[in-house]
Amino acid sequence: MKGKAVAQDTRIPYNTLMKAVRARKAGVVTLRQRPGPKTVLPKMCEEDLVAWIGAKQQDGNPPDRQAVLVKATQLLRNVNPAQAALTSGWYKRFRQRHPKLTRRMAQVFSHARNYVDLAAAQRLFET
Repeated sequence: MKGKAVAQDTRIPYNTLMKAVRARKAGVVTLRQRPGPKTVLPKMCEEDLVAWIGAKQQDGNPPDRQAVLVKATQLLRNVNPAQAALTSGWYKRFRQRHPKLTRRMAQVFSHARNYVDLAAAQRLFET
């Protein structure tokens, strides 16, 4: 299929397609990047922040919005001391970028549901 036909079928400008074809033939491999402006925190700092939040959640003490903002601002000031504090808008976009971070809390089980003895375990496996 010719370039112009592909451009018409896909509604991608012909020059854009040809630029991509020339780059591919030259051996240039481009990685997909997320659209929009770069994040304020570098990727490594965001990964550290995600790990910190995950560890706090595992301990049963998930940080609230304010604690995350304070920690993120501390990380940002280590990278760029002149940068202003992060806002709730940054927090909202951060949560959208990292959907695996949840706001769920562990449920408390009653003592009767949480207690398992040897007889109950044998009864479970014998039935």
